[in-house]
Amino acid sequence: MKKFEKNSKYDGQVIGQILEAYKLAKKQGNHVLMWQQANLIYEFTQKYVFDVLWKKYGNILGNQEHRDDLIQSVWLKIFEEIEHYDSRKASITVFLFPWIQHAVTDYCSKNIWKTSPYYAKKISQIDDCIAWCRARGIEPTPNIISEHTGLSEKTVIVCMNIMQCKDTVTIDSIYEMEILDNKFRTPQEQAIYNENTKISNEILKRTLSDFEIQVIQILVNLNAVNNRKMRNKASYREIALCLKREYGITTTITTIKNTISDITIKLKDYPKLVQI
Repeated sequence: MKKFEKNSKYDGQVIGQILEAYKLAKKQGNHVLMWQQANLIYEFTQKYVFDVLWKKYGNILGNQEHRDDLIQSVWLKIFEEIEHYDSRKASITVFLFPWIQHAVTDYCSKNIWKTSPYYAKKISQIDDCIAWCRARGIEPTPNIISEHTGLSEKTVIVCMNIMQCKDTVTIDSIYEMEILDNKFRTPQEQAIYNENTKISNEILKRTLSDFEIQVIQILVNLNAVNNRKMRNKASYREIALCLKREYGITTTITTIKNTISDITIKLKDYPKLVQI
């Protein structure tokens, strides 16, 4: 991974003067001067911008399919917002950081169909089916698409949401693909993540029995399993012991194993949940 060093030429006062000249040139319609000042702004800030991108979003920046488009999206966002910067109130890096995050999140939201092979294949099927339906004067409803593609209606709805760039779906998918680092969520991203968690819990309550929910909670809630070194998941035996200890339910390892199989089948239309 390439490491960008701090720009030794950076000077807050100078960047402030450059920005004022940029604003004035833009206001006067002096495109030559505006372009010159924009190049100076780029020269003074590029090291910081690329450093942030590689450190926080190296996963997607390392993807050749997305690198150039992502970088372009970031710079477009920066120059959309740069005229609001006031050098007397904060350094340019403090100003740029949230806009870099915003640009990356926005780019990923709009391009999730490229970044997720799972959804990309199904979206391609759905897109073809929609075209087929419209050519025959058929309304391409989720139910009709499901019948013609063999995909479940729920899967069709999820994919159609992604095709319409609904952020609630796409942002969650981005984290699932580990394109964004969960440790660096912005407040807006965290709010979306919390909403997705709420939706996931509602799906579980609607789909599973109380016993199955208890099993799945123990399976993924590592704090519920003794106070030993945490592992990825609880074993069948640990789940059985925890059910006895926490809920007074006596069961067998075979029952737990079969229950988890039943849960997987019931959640087959929710791939993100099945992954747990």
